[in-house]
Amino acid sequence: MEKKIKYTNEPMKFKVIDDFLPTSEQLDAERAIKKHEAKERADKVRWISAEEILKAREEARAGKTISLNELRRRIEGSVRR
Repeated sequence: MEKKIKYTNEPMKFKVIDDFLPTSEQLDAERAIKKHEAKERADKVRWISAEEILKAREEARAGKTISLNELRRRIEGSVRR
């Protein structure tokens, strides 16, 4: 830390690089796409879950019983598809 800085009178060399950061418009578009995809996934999960629950209700009304774990397995299986 006590080392002195030695200044010289040499010309500095700079390298110009292209603009590598995205524009604000590109960032906004990417955010909008990601937000839409996230909403789409959430809607799909809710829709599939409701479908599986209705199916289980119909089976229960028909006299078939399934465990809660079986219902969870079905829901998880349908979401993975």
